[in-house]
Amino acid sequence: MTIRAVLWDVDDTIFDYARADRVGMSAHLTAEGLVDGYASVDQALGRWRELTAIHWRIFEAGGVDFQEQRRERVRAFLERPGLTAAEADGWFERYVAHYEAAWELFPDA
Repeated sequence: MTIRAVLWDVDDTIFDYARADRVGMSAHLTAEGLVDGYASVDQALGRWRELTAIHWRIFEAGGVDFQEQRRERVRAFLERPGLTAAEADGWFERYVAHYEAAWELFPDA
């Protein structure tokens, strides 16, 4: 049998997703001058995850496309409904850069 694909379960299995999420959000909030907007990084991350779940369900139901669910998450997180698409995209891209910079495998992976 020929192997046609390999699937990796990376989130918190071989890849420390939770740490990268926390470190990335902390770095992003600091860089954006938003660190004082929440009592802690964990509180901010909790809000981000809550909004992710809400907006992902809207996307799955066909209410918005993938990019728009990202924009709506950013607008809700920042409590800035008037944020333009370009501004929301830029904020999200900067967040992802911090998140990806924090990627690490678990030591035993």
